[in-house]
Amino acid sequence: MENLDLTEVFSPDAFNQEGGWANGYAGLNVTLNLAGSDGGKISSLALQGATMGIGATDDLMVTGCQRPFELNATTLCSFTGFTNVLPLQNATTGSAWSIPDLFVYGIANGLIPSVARVSIKDTSNAPLWPKGGFIQPVTIQP
Repeated sequence: MENLDLTEVFSPDAFNQEGGWANGYAGLNVTLNLAGSDGGKISSLALQGATMGIGATDDLMVTGCQRPFELNATTLCSFTGFTNVLPLQNATTGSAWSIPDLFVYGIANGLIPSVARVSIKDTSNAPLWPKGGFIQPVTIQP
């Protein structure tokens, strides 16, 4: 999350910027400092509703997308470093869920919230582009 999302999107060094957006993570509360140095933007992580934060050595079970070309047990949503990546099984059918089927099931059963959830807090209140030039430096020198 720190390197693939925050540094690539919010680095003050234009040569470290690669992406145009940061991913959101359901069920995770994030406190960060977007104006912080690369590799040091995350202040704390916690599971929603938990009283204790997530430590650097904690093991977590997560669910995410797996693209057709990611046919290994270490990649999830193009992020590497996972172990034991397995398809999410539909308990009723015994088959792996497809993304469209899971989405339709979520809508039909009221599992997808109707309002946006904001669980990321930026303690620096860094201005976002186009107000903050350090995120997308597009100034022209005469």
